Amino acid sequence: MPRLPRPALLASALVAVLSGCAQFPEVEAAMSPEAARADYPALMPIDDVLARAAEDGIAGPDLEASLQERAARLRARAAALRAPVVDAETGARLRSGIED
Repeated sequence: MPRLPRPALLASALVAVLSGCAQFPEVEAAMSPEAARADYPALMPIDDVLARAAEDGIAGPDLEASLQERAARLRARAAALRAPVVDAETGARLRSGIED
């Protein structure tokens, strides 16, 4: 593969960096002013959501199973994120390196 001359490489990098700074008015205009000022929706227990969806004829067994599976995956992910980042042995080594 041929190598780009250094000025061409620098110009390509500059174009790539500057394109990341561009404004995208169509994205900003996609949200109405009312939606931008609106409060965040209230969080509800999943059982309440499923009950309301069932009353409205939206929910079925597939939706409930899908939501329960997703909730279980999110809980597992949250538990993994709460786990220690550094194991005890590595933590002890790090502390001993700092104290020396």
